Amino acid sequence: MSMRLAQCLKDLASCKRISKFKLHYALASLCKTYCCYEPTQFSCAEDICAHLSDDPVAFHVPQASEDRPRRGRFHTSSGYIHKLGQPNTFNRMEQDDFELMCKHNVYYSFSDRAEWELAKFLCDNLNQGQITRFLKLLWVVAEVKQPLSFKTAKQLFTFMDALPKVPQWQCTPMHTDGYVTTHPVNLIWRDALEVVHHIFGNQIFANHMEYNPYEINDGVNTLFEIQDKLPIGTTIVPIILASDKTPVTRHTGSLEMHPTFLTISNIHSKIRMKATSHAWECIAYIPSPEYITNSDYAGVLEACFWHSCMDMVLEKLKITSHTGEFIVDPMGCQRYAFTPLVAYIADLPEQLMISCVLKNLHEIGKDIDPWKVREFLEAAKKVSLSGVHKPFWYGWKYADPANFLVPEILHTGHKFFFDHTLKWCEEVMTGCEHCDIQRTLVPTIVGVTSPGFIRAISALIDFIYKAQAPTFTDSSINSMSDSLSKFHTHKHFILEVQARMGTSGPIDHFRIPKLELFNSFDTFTQQVVNIIHRQDTM
Repeated sequence: MSMRLAQCLKDLASCKRISKFKLHYALASLCKTYCCYEPTQFSCAEDICAHLSDDPVAFHVPQASEDRPRRGRFHTSSGYIHKLGQPNTFNRMEQDDFELMCKHNVYYSFSDRAEWELAKFLCDNLNQGQITRFLKLLWVVAEVKQPLSFKTAKQLFTFMDALPKVPQWQCTPMHTDGYVTTHPVNLIWRDALEVVHHIFGNQIFANHMEYNPYEINDGVNTLFEIQDKLPIGTTIVPIILASDKTPVTRHTGSLEMHPTFLTISNIHSKIRMKATSHAWECIAYIPSPEYITNSDYAGVLEACFWHSCMDMVLEKLKITSHTGEFIVDPMGCQRYAFTPLVAYIADLPEQLMISCVLKNLHEIGKDIDPWKVREFLEAAKKVSLSGVHKPFWYGWKYADPANFLVPEILHTGHKFFFDHTLKWCEEVMTGCEHCDIQRTLVPTIVGVTSPGFIRAISALIDFIYKAQAPTFTDSSINSMSDSLSKFHTHKHFILEVQARMGTSGPIDHFRIPKLELFNSFDTFTQQVVNIIHRQDTM
């Protein structure tokens, strides 16, 4: 065995933070890496891990039935380790001009934790003028036991800038050639690839990350299919994005913006979805400009502007999806990573803005200049397109809106219930208010309407609850499909009692966009399966 491989094995064995499960797969990756380039006495990872007292804990695989057991497997040529002992996120944060002072005071350049907490509160909740007035208060100047190390808002922000570095924010003026906005427009953003490096190497997630796609034998795993197309030994870092148009109050004067967030699905979902884990990072505040133009074209101009901003923020991630990038995990292991976009969480209006049919728009763009908005928009509407000619996901390898636009429970499920299902039921209910009506609705309306009406409502509620499952199997997906089919079978009972009402009277159809999105739950859960995370089976 080479001295280099021996030293790597020694480094791994001495790491007390790594579990036997992770040690097995780290050694497996290391073995595969070195077996490609150097002859060793080990023929497989099991030979290296023979000293372990028990087998590595496998992922928990939901079982459909005893007579049809499911089995799972990792991808055999993914997640290789290229180097050990590389600086992770925390190591990089320590490598700054104040490293020596931070060893004695982790809150440097503040005197202690109490002063740091005060400074953070002031920066998070007050603007510079309010901070200055606070610091001039007599109580602050004369009564505090220990004088503050900062005296002005400017000095406070200077101290904040001296803290360990994270991906830096930038402010870029944005312009749309040929069109004027009512106010100057600035994009506030961070490089998305830098943010991915920051999250991927964060030691907080060291025991909650996976680097190899995992597949259950009767399922379909898109990440497995992507991994098969990548070079041997590469690591997939699946990108998840989310955004929602909302007024941003801090330092903007309540401007409407699209805050955009990013995370990676290598982190276990139960950890990723905890707000206190801070697994989601904001990467951009995209403004909503007001154009001085005909109102018929303002919407498409705003959509084009949003896509151009997203393209700027995500540019390096798109390049990495083609060429790959060396990236360091929380344990200091260097991996060669690719960054496909696997999910984008947004409400229906934003999903409609994102999902552009690129091929047809490209054909239209050959004959009409896309920035001649009136002519281009007229041609686009003839083929039911929005008129956005350069969607941000164009050129992002493996990115397909049919796959990454995921059904979103809050708007697609719960809001649909209150916007439509509840209104249908209000037409046949006596008008009493009920607590937690979504759970008690079906028994509440029993006896006041036909059995077919109740079956239709019950099927919809069953579907919404089943869609919230943390993991999906073939049987659970089939159960969801059965509930949706049951609704369609009995939905005519809702129309018969004229419970579906519009502003001008009863409506005799169910052409509801959110209801149509229900059909995509089945497709999405089968085509875009995130890495299945290890369950607590010990």
